[in-house]
Amino acid sequence: MKRVRLISLFIFCLCMGFVWHWKSGDREAPSVLIKKAGRADKEQLKVGRARSDKGLQKITKSPTLVVQRRPASRAPAAVRPLSGKLFNNGSSSYRYLPSIRAIRQEELGSISDFKLIEKKFGRALIRSQASFDSAGWVVQNQKSHLLGVVTGIIKVKLKDFDKRNQISEEFALVEYYSFPGIRLTLLQADAHDLEGLQGIQRALSGDPRVESASLEILEAPVSVQ
Repeated sequence: MKRVRLISLFIFCLCMGFVWHWKSGDREAPSVLIKKAGRADKEQLKVGRARSDKGLQKITKSPTLVVQRRPASRAPAAVRPLSGKLFNNGSSSYRYLPSIRAIRQEELGSISDFKLIEKKFGRALIRSQASFDSAGWVVQNQKSHLLGVVTGIIKVKLKDFDKRNQISEEFALVEYYSFPGIRLTLLQADAHDLEGLQGIQRALSGDPRVESASLEILEAPVSVQ
């Protein structure tokens, strides 16, 4: 009987201790800290997101943020089709533009009234009423619409390269340069107009010693339009 009472007392004390421990703040404190920590983490997360969004907004709205794109290589500029006399040169078709002349760029300072079309190969292509002794003829390629400068040189490919001196003397031409490996010689003609130069070129083309003859026309590149 005494043993039963002791066991009952022990169980009662154990239950009371458990209840007291459950109701005390020691057990509740960790959960409160966890809840507070959870709220702090959420607040910190909100602040972090707000800062990130603000920073992203600042970056996207910044006037100094410029997307740098690699510029494409500039192709030669094309001019709209112009009117003039058509002629063939080799496998290409050209139109002669008498209203545009090609002068040396250093001569621009001596002209008061002109319109610059473009610059290429040390020459300025202009529209002007002034007269020039050394001005080159300007043509337009009918396929690409690019402007070209007729230099006064005729490219002559010979069947026999040893005949070049004989040909240059007969046609009163001056050899500018030659390429023996491909039997090509560049002959400078002293023509006063484009029609005269074309006449020499046609005569050379019909010569039995000549394989082909064409005018030298410089079309590209373009630096200024």
